[in-house]
Amino acid sequence: MSVRIRLPDPEGSRAFLLGTATHGSDESPDLPAVANNLEDLRAVLTSPLGSFAAGHCDVLLDPPDLIPFFDGLNRRAAEATDTLLIYFAGHGPHSMRDRLRELVHASPATNKIVIVDGGIARELDVESCCLLASAPADANPQAPAPPGMRNTAFTGALLGLLRHGIPAAGPLLSVGALGDELRRSAHRQGLPLPGQRSHGTAAHIALARNLAAPVT
Repeated sequence: MSVRIRLPDPEGSRAFLLGTATHGSDESPDLPAVANNLEDLRAVLTSPLGSFAAGHCDVLLDPPDLIPFFDGLNRRAAEATDTLLIYFAGHGPHSMRDRLRELVHASPATNKIVIVDGGIARELDVESCCLLASAPADANPQAPAPPGMRNTAFTGALLGLLRHGIPAAGPLLSVGALGDELRRSAHRQGLPLPGQRSHGTAAHIALARNLAAPVT
């Protein structure tokens, strides 16, 4: 049976992009590229290529505490009926990981997608959730940015795929196809393989149209 790849329903879908770039700690250095990640990912997701309405894609950078994050995410998670996308980059405390898992699990969204560029990927394996992470869940990664680069390595690679496409992926770039290509690219470069877990139909949701697809 063929798998149907589709874009999210724009009215019933929500995206929430969170980043923590400033930390002021020797143990957790500042990550200025995280701010660029949020700006660039929102621009792609809400562009004509993308899959989310601009009014349904929130960005939160460096919240002074976790209350604004959880308030905003709880609202968006409750509103989503078709697809809920959560992106996080930077350093995240264990309390954020546990609460995030609860909110994702409680959302009525049919498809739940979590993308993590940092160290909170563990324990986010929830029902009907498709997880892409910058490193396997048993690692404790940061969100490194190559010197002189605008974005962190993982998100920069994801943005490149969303902007330029994958020749063999068909007309739409599903989460599953993006994850597979990120892992192939990391393998070719001798880098740690990104984490990828899928449940339900979320892996078949497309984040963007595929510019590299053959014209038919």
